Amino acid sequence: MNPSWDDECIYQNARKIVIAMYQHVTYNEYVPELLGKEFAKANKLLPLTEGFDYNYNKSINPTTITSFTAAAFRSQHSYIQGRRNLVDESGNVTSKILLRNYYFIPEIVQRKDNYDHLSRGLLTQNAQDQDQYFTEEVSEFAFRIPNEKNRLDLVSVDMERGRDCGVPPYNKFRKLCGLSEAKTFEDLTDQISKNKIDTLVKLYEDVDDVDYYVAGLLENRKPGSVLGHTFQCIVGEMFYRWKFGDRFYYEFGNQTGSFNLDQLNEIRKTTMAYIMCITTNISNVQRKAFVVPNKNQNPLVSCDLIPKPDLSVWKEK
Repeated sequence: MNPSWDDECIYQNARKIVIAMYQHVTYNEYVPELLGKEFAKANKLLPLTEGFDYNYNKSINPTTITSFTAAAFRSQHSYIQGRRNLVDESGNVTSKILLRNYYFIPEIVQRKDNYDHLSRGLLTQNAQDQDQYFTEEVSEFAFRIPNEKNRLDLVSVDMERGRDCGVPPYNKFRKLCGLSEAKTFEDLTDQISKNKIDTLVKLYEDVDDVDYYVAGLLENRKPGSVLGHTFQCIVGEMFYRWKFGDRFYYEFGNQTGSFNLDQLNEIRKTTMAYIMCITTNISNVQRKAFVVPNKNQNPLVSCDLIPKPDLSVWKEK
């Protein structure tokens, strides 16, 4: 497209475009499903539909906060399905695999049609709910190497990660996120059901001892979100910092390396559905790829109908 570009120029431009597409999919599709569309809108996390964003704030520190990596975002492990479906082009589940048998074995995707079958499975199989229940594939057999006895309990690792990193107890995050600090276990009932609190009473001597990771998993979901109050609070804060504290965020104008408006508009056409279509041999996909297909609200459509960014706008004149 641009014969004058050398290898380094091609690499740097391709890298910049891929990062921008990744950011757009994250904030336009993933964040609303994770945090709730209304929460994302209220906190200015949704991308614009036109024009540039000029809200870069150099006073915001975009580095990742410990309570995010060592607690709040580790809640994603609760969503993992232990059995992964392999789905053919007709939508039939041809087989299922147990995660315990395929840790560190990438050959599974190299077998005939498996990459596409696994991709369809990821698109069509429901995740588990975020709660205190985990598949035994991660709670009993995490990172198991076949024919060896070594294995891990990922849930215990998650709890220990927070303690190793000095993440404060749950009660501190209640206060940080606008809730009243609990004096007794009964004070937790505004966010956690009584039967779950009864379990906490058996495990912890004092309400101030409760791990953030543990209680966060038990919180009632916020409307439109898959997270409870304090996880939504911390995860939302992190995505806010990553956006407004990063001068290279793809929508920002008047910054070093900003896209021109034509290029930005093409990046905005990027969807997870588009990425699945161009990186696999799948011919049909739902438009909202982070939501399982539904005949009425999120039907499968031909990849030919999925919008595609036009890279010709990067052609030098």
